[in-house]
Amino acid sequence: MMIEERIKKIFSLTKKDIDVIIVKNSNLNPSFFYLTGLPREFYEGAIAVAWKDGRVDVIVSRIEQTEDSELIFHTVKDSEETKKLLKQLTKDANCIGFDGIHTTVSSYRVMRRIFQKKRFYDVGRDILRARLIKSKDEIEKIKRACRIASIVADEIVDILKESITEREVADEIVYRLRRYGARREAFETIVAFGRNSAIPHYLHGEKRLKKDEIVLVDFGAVVDGYISDISRTFVYGRASERQKKMYEVVLKAQKMAVESIKEGMVFESLHKKVQRCIDKTEFRGRFIHSTGHTIGIEVHDGFGISMGCKERFSSGMTFTVEPGIYIPEIGGVRIEDDIVIENGKAKVLTTASKVFEV
Repeated sequence: MMIEERIKKIFSLTKKDIDVIIVKNSNLNPSFFYLTGLPREFYEGAIAVAWKDGRVDVIVSRIEQTEDSELIFHTVKDSEETKKLLKQLTKDANCIGFDGIHTTVSSYRVMRRIFQKKRFYDVGRDILRARLIKSKDEIEKIKRACRIASIVADEIVDILKESITEREVADEIVYRLRRYGARREAFETIVAFGRNSAIPHYLHGEKRLKKDEIVLVDFGAVVDGYISDISRTFVYGRASERQKKMYEVVLKAQKMAVESIKEGMVFESLHKKVQRCIDKTEFRGRFIHSTGHTIGIEVHDGFGISMGCKERFSSGMTFTVEPGIYIPEIGGVRIEDDIVIENGKAKVLTTASKVFEV
């Protein structure tokens, strides 16, 4: 029933009279996973054909597994057979919905050649909006991913030692994520020492850890296709007064943000509050990214908590809150937790401690 409900939800959000939605699994398309529940790491090139009544036909090659009670599988041997089957399945459809966010130009051209007399409508934003409010089952998977990330985050203090490299710490984090039950890391793990931490999306390299340096980590776990995303910042040794002040301001801003979240609040409004909180300190202008983003089957699952985003917080949403301060000559501090709105209130899902000096 889960897939059927998702499909009906998407059709209910479309503004046009769509007869069918066709999504191809190209480049690990998250919409394909959402429509079918099939792991997108496999089924490369498979095509989902979703109907208003919640049915989903899935066209796959002969090498794929085809056992699922909610899906109708069709096995094909080549592209010509795929085209014939698509025409047959959609012969009574007049308007076809496609995912304009993830459909490549070449795939779109192929679809236009196959369905020359049919109308097309981009339902990419409708799929994103359907994904925005999570079911209980989806939230439980995200909670499990958060528990794994939190366990690993609490163990990082035991990993750190003088002269260890960023890459070695990142490798250990990924190993522990999988050991505790994650399918894989949610994105390439960030481990930044010293001044490298002043680059928000720095990854990791061969820099070795020195005493009294900042250590910033940002990583997540994937559980049944759903992700967590956590950041913690430490000082390996004794923090300077400047480092301590940076951490105190970021921690205060994050606490204020989480306590401010209410159902119906506009995303942009929360970002402005966090921006003001940091800008009234000596670190004005040092908060250089969004306050957070929605999470789900993607790390950035459709919407950012940022300037210009008029989306409103609602029960069932899952998202991050991650203020930061970045000073090139010192480093960066970011504290990130995952949040769900339940019964109108924000609940923090990532429970790792926020110890600073280690």
